[in-house]
Amino acid sequence: MADEKLCGNMDGLGSLSIEAKKLILGMQSRLDSMEKELHELKKKNSSQQMQQFAGEEKNELLYYLRSLSPEKVVELSESSCPGVEEAVYSVVHGLLATLSPKMHTNRSPTSENMAGGAVNFGMEEDDEFTELVEDVSLPFQPLISIPRDRLARLLFWCMMLGHYIRGQECRLELMHLLAVSSDAHS
Repeated sequence: MADEKLCGNMDGLGSLSIEAKKLILGMQSRLDSMEKELHELKKKNSSQQMQQFAGEEKNELLYYLRSLSPEKVVELSESSCPGVEEAVYSVVHGLLATLSPKMHTNRSPTSENMAGGAVNFGMEEDDEFTELVEDVSLPFQPLISIPRDRLARLLFWCMMLGHYIRGQECRLELMHLLAVSSDAHS
């Protein structure tokens, strides 16, 4: 079988001695194995870069989101119903209100003329696992201090809610289309 491969690759070289053909075949197989090794190293390197980029643990959701085209992200993030943003907003605030029994509200230092609030979950201000979330589009500008894991869970549930609501929107559109087509046939 190696001789067949050797003959197929060396037809254009003219007459070569058997030793030269064997040497060329050995070099070809070594080149093939090095190319395979290079491909595996590139694959491993890109995997390590993704892990380094996403943190210590594998984050398949983040990898999936990064793999989406910008057009697909825009399509998935657009809402066809006007009340969806309002519904998600109220769910998020409901979730934030139930995250901790220690939660209390303070006046926001950033809002002087508006009613405002800061939500604190009983954590120290210098805690390294705390992130600050600020929503400037709200008239009362709440400042929320929350551990990263809870914020990640909140984000996950918001994404699940968004996925569910988007599915319901598609179902509603389909029902309207079917109703229109059945009315047209009547």
